[in-house]
Amino acid sequence: MKYKVLFKGVHGSHLYGLSTPTSDKDYKGVFMPDINELLLGKSPKQIHESTGDDKTKNTADDVDTDWYSLPEFIKLAAQGETIALDMLHTTPEHTLGSSKEWEFVQDNRHLFYTKDMKALVGYARKQAAKYGVKGSRMGALEEVYRFNTRFVNLKTLNGSEVGGKLNQVWGSLPINEYCKFEVSKLKTGETQLFYEVLGSRYQDTMPIVQFIKSISDKWEQYGERARQAKENQGIDWKAISHAIRAAYQLKEIYECGIITYPLKDRDYILSVKLGEKDFLTEVQPLLDNIINEVEELAKNSNHPDKVDIKFWEGWMVETYMKEMNNG
Repeated sequence: MKYKVLFKGVHGSHLYGLSTPTSDKDYKGVFMPDINELLLGKSPKQIHESTGDDKTKNTADDVDTDWYSLPEFIKLAAQGETIALDMLHTTPEHTLGSSKEWEFVQDNRHLFYTKDMKALVGYARKQAAKYGVKGSRMGALEEVYRFNTRFVNLKTLNGSEVGGKLNQVWGSLPINEYCKFEVSKLKTGETQLFYEVLGSRYQDTMPIVQFIKSISDKWEQYGERARQAKENQGIDWKAISHAIRAAYQLKEIYECGIITYPLKDRDYILSVKLGEKDFLTEVQPLLDNIINEVEELAKNSNHPDKVDIKFWEGWMVETYMKEMNNG
């Protein structure tokens, strides 16, 4: 590393206490870009070093190190990215290099806590939805799918093709928690009507045959996911364990103001990572519940809505001024 190192520490499974015999070693660090490169816009935001190659998967003997420039790290921390939050809470025994600048950042890590830490919550929710389908959502989709089936059978009894626009059956479409009508105002001042199904929006002028195909595709996709989840197949247990880990980390931040390593719930998270739990009856409900709990904790917390980035920008300018004067 040709730049001044502000921090280097253990990252990933070895930090969390979730390592297995096949886990490779992962390190993260922060460096101070050269002032001349920074002013000229030539300084790197990130530097990756690895003992492995890009053609094969890392083994337990490989070492990866990702370095982030100080401005890039502050940006990631302000966005609530899990990488930055992990680094902010790295313990002394997991720290391989530090500086007075890093000590200041770590001492003030609470300034990066907000009510709206979307990166972690968003990641956890995405993984929860990817491999399983809650019964209420699937039931809502089934109502629309069954309606389409009846409609197609009715229209094709005499050999005629399904035709017309969606607004012709507007009043017959199912309405429930996840299927509803929406009105959007266009730039022209006119309004556009939509029928929303599990977040997907369909214009009232859409051909019925196109709507039927879209719903049928969605039903087949959800049905396969539900079947696989029920049988614990097709699930990326490592990704799910990451989601649970992220949710637990946020919960600890909102309840205790810190993340401790190794993680307090590492035994359970590791069992999920190894695929030892039933997804449909245990893992998915737990993940749904803890995400809802975290969102409630965030809403009722005393943290600001967003990070005071001006504070950190001022601190970085001051830090560089000191570095220049000492140089």
